[in-house]
Amino acid sequence: MQQQQARSLKGFATGVGRDFLRRALPALPAYVLLLLLATAALWGDSGWQLGATVTTLLASAGMVGAMARRRYRWAGWQVAAALLLLTLRPAWSGLEPTAVGRLVTLVAVAAVLQVAWSSLRLFGFSQRLQRVADAIPEERVLELLPPEAAGRVRAWLAGDAAAATEIKVVVRLALLCVALQEAGTRGELRRWAHASRDLRR
Repeated sequence: MQQQQARSLKGFATGVGRDFLRRALPALPAYVLLLLLATAALWGDSGWQLGATVTTLLASAGMVGAMARRRYRWAGWQVAAALLLLTLRPAWSGLEPTAVGRLVTLVAVAAVLQVAWSSLRLFGFSQRLQRVADAIPEERVLELLPPEAAGRVRAWLAGDAAAATEIKVVVRLALLCVALQEAGTRGELRRWAHASRDLRR
């Protein structure tokens, strides 16, 4: 009886939200690159400030598109803004460089803020996902599993040490599926349904 109490599926729920967030967010170098580009766009030399801003917009579009799991990752407003900035070059448009510089500053800040906002939203969703995963009853998880897998999990709970790694993967997938159903909106479910595959890595 003590062995059964020591083994619980609750332990597999730990880190579901963290793993989800780690795979949902862009890699750290992407954030570093975005900050370097934004710094160049805001305080760099005026000769290549516009180019740095356009690159900042494209990097922001790619990161936000990846976080939103959009099919067309570059379909954000940033691409349209980058094209607009290219047409507003003082040498082509005849506009005052000061006015163009203000616009450059505005769009660069907006691009960085959108990445920050999207990252914070994902962080909040991962926290909600973890709370739901922690509260899921074991029987609810077992009901989602195929009979053979459920039998192996029950055997593991009873003390069988075989295939513990495989059981961990299967249980975490089931936990993520249930947590997504209970924590996510319909839009979030559509965007993140395929994310459960990442837990196999």
